[in-house]
Amino acid sequence: MLYRATLKVDTLVGLFLKHNNLEHYYPNSILFRTIVEHFLTALFVGIRNDIEKSDEAALDYYTGYLDSEIIKRTAYDLRLEGMLHNVEKNDSLENINRALDQAWSQSDRERIHKVEYRFDIKNIMKFLIHGIPESHEYADIMDSYPVLIKAYNITSSYVHGGPTAEFEQYEWFEASVQQTRLDKFGTFSKLMALQIKEMILFRLLEYSRREYYPACIPLEMFLREKYVSQSRKQ
Repeated sequence: MLYRATLKVDTLVGLFLKHNNLEHYYPNSILFRTIVEHFLTALFVGIRNDIEKSDEAALDYYTGYLDSEIIKRTAYDLRLEGMLHNVEKNDSLENINRALDQAWSQSDRERIHKVEYRFDIKNIMKFLIHGIPESHEYADIMDSYPVLIKAYNITSSYVHGGPTAEFEQYEWFEASVQQTRLDKFGTFSKLMALQIKEMILFRLLEYSRREYYPACIPLEMFLREKYVSQSRKQ
């Protein structure tokens, strides 16, 4: 899951940095919010994996979360079909099961959606702020990203086509203000891409310690000092 996250985030960050100019201020604001959401989801799974010594979070991502998205997407299509043909309650569970060739009960549906709810961005933030043991290396991870979370909030209007984004683009913000914001977004995007790779590398080091313990410890200490401490300072 973390490896796939690097592929997705690196692609998004690459697009952002390639077009980091005022001409792309609006679409890059949208890209940045997407990058943040991908990053926080990966961080949530990676930290839970380390704390719990279990793949439960990743399994939730690829089972319950996946099933929930498929159910919601199918229900949406069925509602649309119902509106077009004036059919009420066309998104019933019976019709969803028929469309997906499933036999889910209502309790199954609730359980599946409950798993997806764990990945709601507000719940992820709550976990990252309050759910990490104080002794863990990422205990204060969110202290390093106050600007990141604020930026996630202010870019909501860009994603959803709200008027605030429009006024910031065309009336409220001068070019220098927009470029400053883009530069900050670019810096944080690169840090987020790096952070996911750190998590993968540290997991690999941890899993290989038994066989390569003497070699891994000096390398791990170097990486933690060079990258983790720098990320927190920034």
